[in-house]
Amino acid sequence: MFKLHGRKGCRCCGFGAPKTPPGIKAPANADKLIPVFSLGLQPLSNAFAKDDELQSAHYPLEVLFCPKCTLAQLSIVVPPEILYTNYTYTTSRSATMQRHFESLLSFIRSEQEPKSVIEIGSNDGYFLEYLKSQGAEHVCGIDPSENLSEIARKNLIQTICGVFDKETAHLAADCVPVPDVIVARHVFGHVDDLKDFVKTLDSISGNHTLILIEVPWAKRLLERCEFDTIYFEHLSYFTIKSIASLLDGTPFRIHKIHEFPVHGGALGIMLRRRDYESTPHASVQNMISQEGISKMDWELMGECSSRVVEKLVSLVRTAKAAGKTVAGYGASAKMTVLMNACKFTRKEIAFVTDTTPMKQGCCIPGTDISVVDPGMLLRELPDYTILGAWNFSTEILEKESLYRTKGGVFVNPHENAL
Repeated sequence: MFKLHGRKGCRCCGFGAPKTPPGIKAPANADKLIPVFSLGLQPLSNAFAKDDELQSAHYPLEVLFCPKCTLAQLSIVVPPEILYTNYTYTTSRSATMQRHFESLLSFIRSEQEPKSVIEIGSNDGYFLEYLKSQGAEHVCGIDPSENLSEIARKNLIQTICGVFDKETAHLAADCVPVPDVIVARHVFGHVDDLKDFVKTLDSISGNHTLILIEVPWAKRLLERCEFDTIYFEHLSYFTIKSIASLLDGTPFRIHKIHEFPVHGGALGIMLRRRDYESTPHASVQNMISQEGISKMDWELMGECSSRVVEKLVSLVRTAKAAGKTVAGYGASAKMTVLMNACKFTRKEIAFVTDTTPMKQGCCIPGTDISVVDPGMLLRELPDYTILGAWNFSTEILEKESLYRTKGGVFVNPHENAL
């Protein structure tokens, strides 16, 4: 059993952090983060286990909102050694992700050529492989997952296994001294101590180093009711305002921003040193002016998520009552959240297909629903198939056209049947 710890203060601006020593009661009027959304008790979303193995325990999945800088964050933190030592999520090799990598590289090149690159949270090294194929000469990844780091090394991507801290950062800097670019794609939200993260960035970046942070944008999450992207790996849900607040008093500022459609809506946020010769790009102020997020937006998403769950439960119950079969497509973390929010079991969901060998033969965490190989979709031809990987829906619909031709119907939980 591992020990969780709570988060009472905003990790970006410090609002709500206790001002009294431990053991002394805080004043009644003390500033506090505001509870705005809850998915109840949920398992660890990537803790896949076989039928005869111990399943993940359930923990409260609650979001707290900072009224000062608009960051939203989980109320508890699961230790990274529990979440990432043997990780089952690998970077997608899909055409969708390939197009995103091309767009990301184009964005980087709008500032400078990435000849030497350090990637934080490099997963299996796929993005660094892509950069090498496009001319990067020196690359090094840092990732806490032992199994994924080994995959990267087998593909000749130098990788330091560990969380990003002073030790791993300087090991990477030995491989890539004063990098042109430091990339942190969809890892910033996994970090508990963001201020220390920024200090460590400072220690390995030069005056010309471009830092690119890619994060899901809370604005799109709220607009599109993407509640199933909330799970224990994602400790924070960022606005641009919250990241600007984090950078106050540091050597860095936001230099340029671009929005990408990947993963339901993500921001590429470039950081430069404050004494860098050019001024911030117009995109920074333009994007900040679009936000205006309040606690009410989170509360409204709570109501919306309840409607989505109710609608999906009703669809599945109606289908089962009519003798129809229902399956799932994509054993993503989103699928784990969705299946547990709906309280589905294998009585309702026959199976979930997934291309990841590490997940096949296991169950969706918190349930008894089996994960099987993708071929099961055409072998069994379920009447309805719920898209867990809805962020790749366009590509999936094209890929599985035969299933649809044979009468199968895909269901995007955030939209209508497809």
